[in-house]
Amino acid sequence: MSLARNILLRMSHSSWLADQVTRRSFTRRAVRRFMPGEEVSDALTAAQTLAQNGLGTVLTQLGENLTTLDEADRVREHYLGVFDQLKGRGSSIHVSVKPTQLGLDLSRDACDAHLEVLAAKAEELARHAREQKFSWAAADGRLEGRELINLRLDAELIVLSACETAKGRVSNGEGVVGLSWSLFAAGASTTMVSLWPVDSASTTELSCESL
Repeated sequence: MSLARNILLRMSHSSWLADQVTRRSFTRRAVRRFMPGEEVSDALTAAQTLAQNGLGTVLTQLGENLTTLDEADRVREHYLGVFDQLKGRGSSIHVSVKPTQLGLDLSRDACDAHLEVLAAKAEELARHAREQKFSWAAADGRLEGRELINLRLDAELIVLSACETAKGRVSNGEGVVGLSWSLFAAGASTTMVSLWPVDSASTTELSCESL
């Protein structure tokens, strides 16, 4: 092993040197292009800037192997905090979690438990995002095709349980343009709609039986 490599490795383990380097303004300026900051909020601010240019972001915590399960607990709490800060943000941000950071090498069961907690939190975040996506629909009590067409949907089936939801205007080359057409354009594979006035109770029963 070369002398230079030995020196660099020793320096990398020096907490005093790490503290001194990170305090220097020239160091921060040098790495700002590659690392926007030291806090999650810094990364989220940078992600919003990237989103304006059509670029997505993947967030992950640096590091790999752990020596204790307590460290894995702290990593889990860190990611839970990240998910909390992501709530309500429209940027295209994804979170990458390394199983080894959650204690995979120390305990498979502990790692699985941490992953289940994080997956549940991610699903909660996704559900909140879906609710926010459609929150505008209650603003005036009306749902119009022009409000749906710009959504990005990934649904196998959408049920429009109301009267005459299949109706629309006839457009040359497009057929009937209405809510169903807008949902197809937004990414829905199938829609269940009605061509006539329907009773709420019987519609609910029919929809449940059909599914």
